[in-house]
Amino acid sequence: MARLAKELGALTVGIVTRPFDFEGLRRASIAEQGIQEMRQSVDTLLVIPNQRLFDVIDPETNHDQAFRVADDVLRKSVQSISDLITVPGLINLDMNDLRAVMKDAGEALIGIGEASGPGRALSAAREAMSSPLLENVVIDGAKGLIVNIAGRQATLKTSEIEEIVATIQGTASPEVNFKMGNVYNEALGDAIRVTVIATGFPSKRSRGTFRAAGGRAAAGQRPSPLAEEPLDFQLLKNMNEPDRWTKPAYLRLKVRKLR
Repeated sequence: MARLAKELGALTVGIVTRPFDFEGLRRASIAEQGIQEMRQSVDTLLVIPNQRLFDVIDPETNHDQAFRVADDVLRKSVQSISDLITVPGLINLDMNDLRAVMKDAGEALIGIGEASGPGRALSAAREAMSSPLLENVVIDGAKGLIVNIAGRQATLKTSEIEEIVATIQGTASPEVNFKMGNVYNEALGDAIRVTVIATGFPSKRSRGTFRAAGGRAAAGQRPSPLAEEPLDFQLLKNMNEPDRWTKPAYLRLKVRKLR
């Protein structure tokens, strides 16, 4: 589907997640294979590392809630891109703006910051740039940046938008292709939300750490691909289960084993 859309000339953006560490190396390997294949079929691939979410959620968060947080990040990622075009604001972008930054851009990363009260603009901008979802990547290595600033129409000030833009541009490369939009979101109350999408990183940049033999972390290491397995037709029969799309796979599997 993605490959066909790209071949037809559509701007094609994929948004995927890397599994939590507790989901195991096998799942990580399968996910990485899928990411590599999808990267060839889209203009921009936005990769969200689920494991990094533990840096921003309560350590006591249960498994079910952790997956809900991951789903919410996916939602915000999709919404931050679509809102730039579809939601009215002080500064709106069009498809040509997005195409200029995301066309054939390769892998992208996202940072989300939200703050309220005095100094909220600077706090939200800094939080977005230091977001764990950026995988410790410095945005001055990006060739393209899209910044979405969301807030209530009655409270979002032009001076705050200027402060956010100046803060982010001050850390980016002078040659970066920078696009900024502002949308109104009345549900945010007193808060400002800043979303930074960075594109065009070098293809061989580090992708985090994994456990090597002996328990030592090996930067950028991925488990080797596993042999393909025959299609499990039982999985197809389970597609219509009521909890298919709301309960994590490992919980559904556990329930089936108990039956």
